[in-house]
Amino acid sequence: MEKKLIHTDEKTYNDLLIKGRQAKLAIEQLKEEWDKLDLGTVFSDTVFRHILSNGMTYIASLYNEGQEKQLDKLKIMNPIMRQNMLAGSEAVLKPISAAVAKVQKTVEPNLTTAGFDLNYICIGPGKVEVLEAELLETCQTYIETAAEYSLYNKLEALRTAFNETLKEVQQAGYTDYGKRNALEFFVEQEDKTLELQPGIISWVLNYRRKQEEQSERFNRNLNRASAILTYSAINIDSIYQPTRKIGA
Repeated sequence: MEKKLIHTDEKTYNDLLIKGRQAKLAIEQLKEEWDKLDLGTVFSDTVFRHILSNGMTYIASLYNEGQEKQLDKLKIMNPIMRQNMLAGSEAVLKPISAAVAKVQKTVEPNLTTAGFDLNYICIGPGKVEVLEAELLETCQTYIETAAEYSLYNKLEALRTAFNETLKEVQQAGYTDYGKRNALEFFVEQEDKTLELQPGIISWVLNYRRKQEEQSERFNRNLNRASAILTYSAINIDSIYQPTRKIGA
């Protein structure tokens, strides 16, 4: 059967895309520092993997090896002079060391976030690219087999019918399902099957009318109580009125 896209997790894709672009920027900065050192090797995916595996040990080894060759060309063989000239390598390598740390922080997992999967980063001659199309595909769900189509269609029909039911219930004025989810409010599980709670139909559809009747009854009782209190107050007031003297 035809392969059909049924869902794209946009939030996950956007989160991954942000991480991918952060990784791309960090790798580009690392490449820039690598090129400055002129180590005699073009920055590539292989070089990048070596850096991730061995960190600064790999870079320092290449740099010192290159410096040793330069000293040999200059015929500087005095051990003390060679040592002094190589002693400044730490300062030279400091910028690329910071770039390596930034890449590791971006692509490697930690206690709070997952790292970015480097299978979705392409490092080619002079460029670093996030494979956005391939990344999007990891966030998409497809169906293809007859069994998948059958189950999907049934679940989709259930979703559609239930949403229409909720709309009718809301139009009847009822939206409060308490601590239960909406489905549990209308059906109950018995022997691993769902059974309708028949009494709930009339209760929900008459909910608005019952609420209005209850409100009217409350207002009538309130008015009656108010009238009684007013009448009582008048009588009490007349009892305590001072008696006038004749001829006063």
